[in-house]
Amino acid sequence: MSNKSLNRYIFILITIAVMMALVVVAVFTYKDNARDFRPSNGESFSDGWVNESGKEAKLSAIYGAEHSFSKNVTAEEVYGRFLCFKSKNVNVRVSFNDEEVYNFKPEVPKLYGNAYGMSYHVVDFPEGVDGTIRIDTSPIYKDSKVYLRNIRLERSDIYMVNVIKGNMVSFVVCVILFFAGLCLTIGAAVLRGAGKRQVEMLSMGVFSQVAAGWTVTETMMLQIVTDNPSGVHFLNYMMLIFLSIPAVMFLASLTDRLNKPPVIIVIVCGAILLVVNIVVNYVASIDYHSLLTLTHIYLTGSISVCVYYIATSFTKEQFKVGEYRVLLLAFISIVTTAAIDVFRYVFMKSNSDTAMFFRFGMLMFVLSVGMYEIYELMRYTRYQSEARIMYRLAHTDSLTGIYNRTAFSEKEEELTEAAEGKGLFVLLDINNLKVVNDSYGHEEGDKHIINGARIINDSFSPFGTCYRIGGDEFFVVIEGSDDLDVFNMALSHMLNLVDDYNDNDTHPVPLQIAYGCEAYDCSKKNINYAQKEADKKMYECKKAMKN
Repeated sequence: MSNKSLNRYIFILITIAVMMALVVVAVFTYKDNARDFRPSNGESFSDGWVNESGKEAKLSAIYGAEHSFSKNVTAEEVYGRFLCFKSKNVNVRVSFNDEEVYNFKPEVPKLYGNAYGMSYHVVDFPEGVDGTIRIDTSPIYKDSKVYLRNIRLERSDIYMVNVIKGNMVSFVVCVILFFAGLCLTIGAAVLRGAGKRQVEMLSMGVFSQVAAGWTVTETMMLQIVTDNPSGVHFLNYMMLIFLSIPAVMFLASLTDRLNKPPVIIVIVCGAILLVVNIVVNYVASIDYHSLLTLTHIYLTGSISVCVYYIATSFTKEQFKVGEYRVLLLAFISIVTTAAIDVFRYVFMKSNSDTAMFFRFGMLMFVLSVGMYEIYELMRYTRYQSEARIMYRLAHTDSLTGIYNRTAFSEKEEELTEAAEGKGLFVLLDINNLKVVNDSYGHEEGDKHIINGARIINDSFSPFGTCYRIGGDEFFVVIEGSDDLDVFNMALSHMLNLVDDYNDNDTHPVPLQIAYGCEAYDCSKKNINYAQKEADKKMYECKKAMKN
C-alpha cells in the first residue's frame, strides 16, 4: 500500500479522535440544570402510589402519555430526607400539597436533540407538615425508553454515594479502556515508517477511546460530574455512529484489505449517517432517537464486514497460529458480549446499562489485541533497527566511512529513471596511490586514501553526497542546482585543506586530488554523458598535475 493511502486513513482516524474530544469538551462545559445534593436514613419509596384515577399504580408505567401519581406522607417520614430518583427521557414535576416544589424540564440545546437522556434528582420538602406528594410525568418519547426508577426517601449524600459506588466498577473499566486507547493512539501517531502497523495501532487506539466514550455514558458518572445529561445523551449517539469506522479499519489493515471497497463504504456511510443525523435533527426536529434504526442498520452492516474479513482470513490461513488465537479470542469476546447486550435491549426491553457486557468484552479485546500490537510493534522496531544497520553496512565503504559503490549505483539508477531534476557530477581521483603502495606498503596507501576521503567529504558533503566508487576514485552528486559556483566553493575549500595537510604533516608522498565536473539534467536524459564528461575533465586535470 502506498504512503499516500496510509496517510489518508491515518488522517481519518485522527479526525475521529479530535471530533470526539470536542464533543467531550462540550459535554463538560455546558450545564443543564443546577443540582443541590445537601446532606439530609432512607427507605424505598416505589410502592403505594395511585394514579389520577385513584388506582394503585407503578411509577415505571409512564410511557405513552402524561401521567400523575400521588402518595400521602407524614411529616415524620420526610423529616431530614429528600425524594431521590433517577429518570430517563421524561420531564418531571413534583408537588407537595398542590404546591410545586420541583420542576425538571431542561432546555436541551437544539444540536443535542429533543431529550436529555438520564439524570438523577433530589427533591426537598417543607418540614413538619403532613401532606400529599404528587409526581406529574411527561414522557419525551412514546416508547418504553423512558422511566422513573430507584425512588427513595433518603439523605441526598448517602443516595449519591450509593449511586457512585454502584457504577464505580463499570466507570473504572471505561477509564482503563480510554487511557489504554489514548496510549496506543499517541504511540501510533509518533511512529514513523511502520506502514500498516501504524494504521492498526491507531485504529485500535481510536476504537478503544470511542467505545469507552460510548459505554461510559451508561454509568451515570459523566452526568453527575458534568451536570449536563443532554450533552452526555448526544455523546452516546455520536460515539455509537463512529464506533464502526476504526473497528473495520483495524480488521482491514490486519487482513491487508485497507484499500478494498467495503472499507471505503463503511467510512463514507458513517460520514453520511453523521451528517444526516445532525441535519435532520437540527432542521426538521426529528430526534436522534427516531433515527436509531438507521444507525443499527449501519452497525449491522459494519459487523458483517468484520465477520467476513475474519472468516475469509482464517479460511485462507492468512494468520499465523499465534495471531489466530489472539484475534479469535478478541473477536469472540466482542461479538458475544455485544450480542448479549443487544438481546437485553431488544427482547428483554432492558433500559439498565445497555452496554454492561460489551464494556467488559471491550476490556478483553483491548488487553489481548493491545498486548499483541505492542509485541508486534517491538518486533517491528527491532527488525527496522537491524535493517538499518544492515543497510548501512551494505552501503558504506569500510575503509573511509563514506558511501560505497553499491550506494552510488542505486543513486545512478534513481537519477536515470527520474523525469526531472538538475545538478552536478564531480569525479575525483587521488594521484600517486600506486607509488605509495609500491614504495611504502599498502598500510601507508590506506592512510593516503583515508585522508583524501576525509578532505573530499569535508569539502563536498555540505553541498552533495560523496561516494567511493573505486580504489582511489570518488564521486560527488550535487542535486538541485547546476550552478558551477557551488562546485567552485567546494573545490576551493578542498584545495586549501590539501595544502594544509601537505604543509603541516610529514608524508612520504604529498596528497594530490584530480577533479572534473559536469552538469546533468534528468529531463534531457544525459546522465551517462555527464558522467563521461566529468571523467574526461578529471583525467585532463590529472595530466596537468603530473606535468
